[in-house]
Amino acid sequence: MELADLDIRVFDCEVYAHDWLFCFKRRGADERFSVWNDAGAVRDFLDGADGAVLCGFNSKHYDQYILKAVLAGCEPEEVKDVNDWIIAGNTPWEHPYLRGLFTALPQTDLMDDMQVGTSLKSIEAHLGRGIVETSVPFDIDRPLTPAEREEVERYCWEDVDATEALLELRGDYLATKLHLASYADIDPVRALGMTDPKLAAAIFKAEAIADIAEDERDYEFPESLDYGVVPADVVEFFERIRDPSVGDEELFKSQHVHRFAGCDVTFAFGGLHGAVPKLRAEARPGRLLLNYDAGSLYPSLMINFGYVSRAVPSPDVFRGIRDERFEAKAAGDKRTANSLKSPLNKAYGAMGNRYNPMYDPKNKLSVCVSGQLAVAELMARYEKVEGLRIIQANTDGVAIDVPEGAYGEVLAVNDEWSERTGFLLEEDRIDLLWQKDVNNYAMRKTDGSEKVKGSYLVRGISPIGAWSINNNAVVVAEALKRWLLDGVPVAETITACDDPMAFQLVAKASGKYSEVFQVRELPHGDPREGEGPRALGELGVAKGGSPPRLVGVGRGDGYIWELGGRGRSRAYELRRKVPMQRCNRVFATRDPTLGRLYKVKRADGSVARIESLPEHCLVCNDLPPSILNIDKSWYIALAERRALDFEKEEKLEENEVKEEVAAKKPASRKKAAQPPETDWKSANVWQKLATARRRFIEGGIEKSGVNPSQSYDYFELADIVPRQTAIFEELGLIELDTYCKPAVVGYVPGSDGEAVPVMSEPEGVATVVNTDNPTEAIEFRMKWGEVEAIISKSSGKAVNMPIQRNGSEETYMRRYLKMLVLDIVEADKVNSVDRDEVEAPAPAKSAKTKAPSASKPKAAKKAFKPVSASERGAAAESVSDPDGPANALQLRALKGSIKSVMVSYGKNHPEVAQYISQLSVETDKLANISKSRCEEAIKALGDFAAEYEKEA
Repeated sequence: MELADLDIRVFDCEVYAHDWLFCFKRRGADERFSVWNDAGAVRDFLDGADGAVLCGFNSKHYDQYILKAVLAGCEPEEVKDVNDWIIAGNTPWEHPYLRGLFTALPQTDLMDDMQVGTSLKSIEAHLGRGIVETSVPFDIDRPLTPAEREEVERYCWEDVDATEALLELRGDYLATKLHLASYADIDPVRALGMTDPKLAAAIFKAEAIADIAEDERDYEFPESLDYGVVPADVVEFFERIRDPSVGDEELFKSQHVHRFAGCDVTFAFGGLHGAVPKLRAEARPGRLLLNYDAGSLYPSLMINFGYVSRAVPSPDVFRGIRDERFEAKAAGDKRTANSLKSPLNKAYGAMGNRYNPMYDPKNKLSVCVSGQLAVAELMARYEKVEGLRIIQANTDGVAIDVPEGAYGEVLAVNDEWSERTGFLLEEDRIDLLWQKDVNNYAMRKTDGSEKVKGSYLVRGISPIGAWSINNNAVVVAEALKRWLLDGVPVAETITACDDPMAFQLVAKASGKYSEVFQVRELPHGDPREGEGPRALGELGVAKGGSPPRLVGVGRGDGYIWELGGRGRSRAYELRRKVPMQRCNRVFATRDPTLGRLYKVKRADGSVARIESLPEHCLVCNDLPPSILNIDKSWYIALAERRALDFEKEEKLEENEVKEEVAAKKPASRKKAAQPPETDWKSANVWQKLATARRRFIEGGIEKSGVNPSQSYDYFELADIVPRQTAIFEELGLIELDTYCKPAVVGYVPGSDGEAVPVMSEPEGVATVVNTDNPTEAIEFRMKWGEVEAIISKSSGKAVNMPIQRNGSEETYMRRYLKMLVLDIVEADKVNSVDRDEVEAPAPAKSAKTKAPSASKPKAAKKAFKPVSASERGAAAESVSDPDGPANALQLRALKGSIKSVMVSYGKNHPEVAQYISQLSVETDKLANISKSRCEEAIKALGDFAAEYEKEA
C-alpha cells in the first residue's frame, strides 16, 4: 500500500466552557468540514468518510479523546470537563465519561517519534508560517459570540493547514511504516498509528519478559576483542559494572578519559566521544584525512555478539532483516534499504524502554559497552601507525590524519579488526575539517560534498535522531559555514542577505510559564501637569535632585516623568509590560523602544528573561518585517562570537605529529575584506574598530596612573584619549558617550495594592559610530557608578560639592567605557580602591615571609562585597529565636548580598529587583525583619547568584 492510496483527513479541535469546534480537511484537496457543538453532524461526517485515516498533531493523547467524548454524546460542558482532565495530566481513558469506551479511530499522530517538547506552533514558526494565536481566551465562562467563533475557527483552520504541511514533510516517515507493515504481519493502517519502537517490536515478534530488568549489570566481556591491545585502564573502568559496591547512580554518571594518538577520548555508559578541540585540518601533499565509520554498528553488535533483545523469540529474524537491508542497499533499492534501517536502529532504543515488549536493559548496556571497547581497540591499533594522529572519535567511527605512505598499514589494521569483530568500515576522504569539538564541525569531502554537525551549523530538519526542525538565525549558520569552509567573512554573507526570514529567532516558553511579556517604552503624549501614581514615591529621588514631576502621559498605563539631579534633568519614559504569546517570531532591531521578552513562571510568579534574544526585539508573528527594520549588526556580532569558538588555541604536544595538522590558511582562502591602508571609507564599523584596537595595543602607550598602596599602574583618561582620537580620526570613527537614566522594567504589587515600578540601573553608554556610514554603530554599556560625598571628620559635612562628584563620576565612566571600546585589559579590580578599605588576607607562612607587624591595624571601612560562607554560617548560628528581630551580623550579611546581587545581575534580571522590592515593602526597608526571614532572604539571593553563574 502507498501513502497516496489512503484517504487521509487532517483534523484539529478547540474546546471552550460552553462550545467545542472540530475542523476536518481532506489531504491534497480543498474539501473542508467544520462543526460547532453538533455531535450528530460529526458522526454523519465520519460515517461518510468510512475507511479514512485521521491525521493530527498530538491527536493520540488529546484530540481523539475529545472526539470520543463528542461521539459518546457529551454536552459541551462535559467535553470541557474531559479537556480539563487531560490537560491536568490525567490518563484520558480513565475519565468517567470515557471509561469503558473503546471506539476505534484509525489515525496517525505526527507527534510520534518527534523530539520531546516540539509544539505545532513552534514548527509553524520554523516553517515561516504565520503564528498569530486567537485573542479569544480559553477561560471564557460563557458561550462564544458569533465574532469570537469566527476568529477561533480561522485560527483552527490555520493549525489544520500547518498539520497538512507537516504531513507532506513527514511523508517518507509514514511511507516507511506502510512498507514495514508486511514484515510485522499487521494492517498497514494500524502500522501508521504505531511509534517506530512499537512497530520494531511487532516486526521482531517480541514478547515482554516480566523480570528481565533484574540482571542489568551482569555484563560479559566479548571474547572476540584483543584485550592485550585495548588499554587496561579502559577495561578497568567498565569492569566496575560488576562491582556491587559501586552504586547505579555513581556508575552510570561516571566517565573516563584516555588519550589515543594525540586525542583525548571520553568513555561513559552512554557512548564515547573525543576530538582535538578547535582544530582546522586540510588534506595536503603527503598526508591524508580519512574518516572510518562502522556501518550499522549497533545492529551488527546485536547480531555478532548476541545482544538481540531476549524478548525476541528468534534472533535470526533480526539478522535476516539486517542482511536484506544490506542487499537492498547494494542493489540500489534505496526505499527498501531506508525502510529496513528504521526497525534495526529503533531496536536498540526499544531495549531501554520498559513499556516496550523488547525491553532488555542488560543487552542494551552490553551493546553500548562492547561497541566502545571495539572502537577503543581500533584506536589503540591506529596509535601504532607512525605519524598517524586521531583527530576525532565517536561511538561508531574515527577520523585520522595520516602520512600517505602509511595508508596501506591503516588498511591492514582495518581488515584485521573487521575480520575479527565482523564490523564493516566505510571510508570517507576529507579535504577540509574544522571542528570546535566532536559535536560541532564543518567538513568538506574530496568529492565536494559538505557535512556540518552541531547547533551552531545545522539548520532545517534534523538528519539524525528524533524528528525536529530548526530554522533559527539561518543566516548566522550559513555565514559561519561559509567562513569555516571558504573563508568568506561572516559580515559579508550576512550583509548580502535580504531574506527577512533568514534572520528569525523562534522564542518559545514551555508550559512551566503562565505568560510572556515584552518591555516597551511608551511614546510621548500631550504634556500636562498632574499627579502620578502613588507608587512613584517609592522610586526615590536622585542625589542632589528634585522630586519626580509628571510631564506627559502615554498610551495605556504608562506615564512620562522627569527626574532632576546631577545636572542631567530631562524627561524619560516609563516602560510597560506588553502581553505576548508563548511562542513568538523575533528579529533583532535598532528600535530602542522595543525591549526584551520575559517569561513568568507558573508555579511562583517569578520573572526571567527568555534566553538568547537581542536587547531590542521586533516581534512579527504574522508577516515578516522589512529587511530595513532588522539590525544585521546583532547577527554579525553573534556569528563572530561563534566563529571565535572555532579558533585554534592548542599547541601540539611532543608525542603528536610534528607538523601542524591545522595547516596555515592557503592563498586561495579569502581574508577579511579590508580597503587599502590609506582609504577606510568602504570598511564597516566592525573592521574599523578591530583595527583601532590593534593599533592602540601596538602603540605601546604607557600607564601614567599609579596606585602606590596596591602596587600597580593603570591607564588614566589622558593616556587613552589622545591616541584613541588620532586612530579614530584616521579610520573614520567617533565615540559618543551618554548617560542612560533608570527606566521601569516591570511592576510589583505594593503594600497599598498599587503597582510599584521596578527600575533598571542607570548606565553609561559609549556608541562607536562609523562616520563614513552613520547607520553603523556599536553600543557599549556599563552600570553607572556613584561617587559618595567625602565627609570631614571635624565638621561632619561634605567637603566635595555635588558638581565635583558629578565630574568624578563622568571621568571614571568615560575611562572604563573607553577600556571596553578599545578592549584594554587591566588588573581585575577597581583601581581607585585603597588597600585600607578592604581586609587584607593573612600572608602565607614561610621561611622567607616577614612576620606581620604587631601594631594595631587600621579599622577597615565598610565594603560592599559578596557575603562569605563563614559570615552566613555565623548568621545562621545566631538564630536562637527565629521569630525575633535579626541581629546586626545577619543584617550586614543580607545587605551585602543585596548589593552584590543587584550590582552583578540587576541589569539583566528584573526578577532580582522584583524580589528585593517585595522584601523592602514586606519588612519596611529591612527595619522590621525577623531572623528566619533574614536567613531565608540571604539563601534566596545566593540561589539567584548561583543560577545566573550556571547560566553564564
